[in-house]
Amino acid sequence: MVLLADIRPSALLVFNPDGISVGAEKEQGIFSYEELKKLHYLHEALTESLRVFPPVPFNLRTTVHDDVLIEADAY
Repeated sequence: MVLLADIRPSALLVFNPDGISVGAEKEQGIFSYEELKKLHYLHEALTESLRVFPPVPFNLRTTVHDDVLIEADAY
């Protein structure tokens, strides 16, 4: 999210307070379900990052058999 801050600075300002206020006092970094419910923008940030940078490439279509092209002079 920090990498995209120059694209949308307001998003970083909205996203940061949740990360700082919830879990800042945690030493191990393990959140409970109640603490995760306080992170209102977590789902949106993760969904957007997966939309912009998909984890796997998609639309990898290949032919089953080799295709033979007919020359145009044959007609």
